[in-house]
Amino acid sequence: MGEINSPNTGLSFAAKLRLLRAMRGVSQQELADKVQMPIYAMSNLESGKLLPGPNLEARIKAALGWPENADEAFAILERVPVAVEEPSA
Repeated sequence: MGEINSPNTGLSFAAKLRLLRAMRGVSQQELADKVQMPIYAMSNLESGKLLPGPNLEARIKAALGWPENADEAFAILERVPVAVEEPSA
């Protein structure tokens, strides 16, 4: 299954998740633990192989402090080249 793009930006949920998680300095394992899901499922979310249901999406957004205006911010970032790196362990 391909990634689903947000109606407001060209970025998929997976891309937004990877970017915001990296910006917050949270590892996949830390986020998976916070939302009570296995690490392999978090990896699948970030790769676009899995889409969250409404409940899981809400838990992820709460755990990351996902801003209400995130779609606007992501639309701006979409036009700027950004390298996203995993936080150091």
